[in-house]
Amino acid sequence: MLQGGLIGAGVMIGLLLIPIVHFFTALPSPFIGGFIGGSKAAAAPRQALGVGAVMGMVAFAAVAVAALALDAAFLYAVAVLVGLYAGGLGALGALLGGRSAARANAGAEAP
Repeated sequence: MLQGGLIGAGVMIGLLLIPIVHFFTALPSPFIGGFIGGSKAAAAPRQALGVGAVMGMVAFAAVAVAALALDAAFLYAVAVLVGLYAGGLGALGALLGGRSAARANAGAEAP
C-alpha cells in the first residue's frame, strides 16, 4: 500500500514537472499515478483507499510547503482541496489498476 502510494505520487509529480506535457496531464495525473501504483501493488479495494490516502498526503504536503515558503494563507485551503482531489482520483485509479493487475494475474495462472 505504501509502495503503491509512493509510486503513484511519484508518477503524479513527474507528470506535473514535464514541460508542455503538464498542460495535458495536470488534471488526470492523480488518476494516472493511482492506476500505475495500484497495478504495481495489485491493490485490493481497501488497499486502493490507502494508495489514494498516501497520494493525497503527498500532494497536501507539497502545497503546504509552498504555502509556508510563500507565506500565503489562502494556499492552506488550496492544499486541503488539492489533497482531497489527489486522494480521491488516486484511490479510483488504484482501484482500477488493482483490478487490472488481478485480471492479468488470473489470466496468466490459467492453463
